[in-house]
Amino acid sequence: MLALTDVGLAYLCIAATRVDPRERGQWLQTIGAKLEALCEGDIPVGEDDRTPEARRKALERERQDNDLHLCKLWLSGGALQRLTEQFILEGWLSPEQADDHGRVERAIAFLLEQHAHAGS
Repeated sequence: MLALTDVGLAYLCIAATRVDPRERGQWLQTIGAKLEALCEGDIPVGEDDRTPEARRKALERERQDNDLHLCKLWLSGGALQRLTEQFILEGWLSPEQADDHGRVERAIAFLLEQHAHAGS
């Protein structure tokens, strides 16, 4: 059973006035079916409805397939600050981007990749 507040019912009525009167009955039946499915949990699960954990694992598998490997590094605050300042000075990051930890991590990864290729 679905319980609507007065405000919720008012919104539904206002929305119904925007539907062509000849199609309003079908529209209300469609809305009712959707609401009933929500209450009963009978909504079909699509591919986009994966859990965050499933999306994370899929991305991890894709990266591994592309020969990318996760390496966690612990850096001192001073080292991280100096690297970030270097990235800003060299134009790799803007000062605004330097506040984004993910961008800083990608810049460090790029720096390490360059270093590894320079030694080849």
